[in-house]
Amino acid sequence: MAIELAAARAAALGVRGVAAHLDDRFHLLIGGRRTALPRHQTLRATLDWSYDLLPERERVVFRRVSIFADGFGLKAATAVAVSAEIAASDVIDCVANLVAKSLVMADVPGATARYRLLETTRACAREKLAESGELEQVARAPPSITGTSSCGPRPNGRRGPLSSGWRLTIAGSVICGLRWTGPFRRRATSIGVALTVASVPLWLQLSLMEECRGYVERALSCVGRGSDRDANRELQLYSALGASLMYTKGLLPETAAAWTAALEMAQTVDDTEYQLRALWGLFAYRISSGEYLAARALAQTFCRLTSNGADPADRVIGDGMTGIVLHHLGDQISARRHLEGQVGRYVDPDRRSHTVRFLFDQRVTGLVFLARILWLQGFPDQAMRISQGILEDARAIDHTVSLCYALSAAACSVPLLVGDLAAAERSVAMLLDHSAKHVLAL
Repeated sequence: MAIELAAARAAALGVRGVAAHLDDRFHLLIGGRRTALPRHQTLRATLDWSYDLLPERERVVFRRVSIFADGFGLKAATAVAVSAEIAASDVIDCVANLVAKSLVMADVPGATARYRLLETTRACAREKLAESGELEQVARAPPSITGTSSCGPRPNGRRGPLSSGWRLTIAGSVICGLRWTGPFRRRATSIGVALTVASVPLWLQLSLMEECRGYVERALSCVGRGSDRDANRELQLYSALGASLMYTKGLLPETAAAWTAALEMAQTVDDTEYQLRALWGLFAYRISSGEYLAARALAQTFCRLTSNGADPADRVIGDGMTGIVLHHLGDQISARRHLEGQVGRYVDPDRRSHTVRFLFDQRVTGLVFLARILWLQGFPDQAMRISQGILEDARAIDHTVSLCYALSAAACSVPLLVGDLAAAERSVAMLLDHSAKHVLAL
């Protein structure tokens, strides 16, 4: 009944009308005859009715496979759905049962089967996933379907890297989910906020700063007030806002305000990880604004926080921050010692976690300033070799923000200082191309 009504409504709307409503799939399929049974009046009601009839294990599997935008195999389904309560063999049985109940579609072109959810069905399952409180967990721990052992970033960004193919798959899921929540309307408000928070590591890894800023600003306008406030979620949103504003709007007061708000919230809830993120963000802002004494104070606070920390990589980053400040204050000998120490002791095996935590790859950062110091000390050939090598480093981690930083701060400026105008021109062309594609105003 619901499908027949949907077809009739689609015919009435016409192709253009249907296309205009694709981002709000439930709204398109919301009408039904008043005389029909409640579960047949709308497709949404039918899906809810079917979901309520499922055994609990099948509900869990149905919810969790909604993370896949372009289909999935049994290995991927197992990776997101297995738990202490659900064995791998149970996941396979659940997928088979969901296929039999027409909630999951099966495609068997060869020896290996692929499965998918229809878009409206997946939107319903994604809502159930958000309501269950599992959305952030599933979005942040994608399965290793590409043959790697990594399973994506934790909230602090320290877990293994996402492969390019898997990041694009998750990107499709995120975009579909956020488009469905639209302007965080109706009952989708909490879903939109939760999905935005879970998506921040993805936006930062893919250098999609404009999209990140838009959704984060929208989510912040919807977070609760008073007793309904979620301090940790708000903290994560303000941290993401500072990062995205830095690159899309530049050195504006609102950028510093976002970082300052994140730092104050992190201090209030005693969250060391987000204190470090906010300190680095404010440090980058002050350095870029020429406020070197303020940047030095931030670097000192960062170093104090990491002095007894468990992660040696954070202490190395603090050493690099000290070197950057000393470079700007004119002490090139001490600055070089600190930055050579940072580059030599740099630890980040996956080379992507710091792009989420500290805006760009920290080895790239250290090499940028080392190249500039070497030129100032009278070693132009070494400075040129490092500035060109940084580009290969930045390309290797597949992170556009880091690449643009390497271009602007070293590969453009050092050749210009040396007098190699052809190399400078090539780097400027690359910088303009990559920054325009990703809307990176800074």
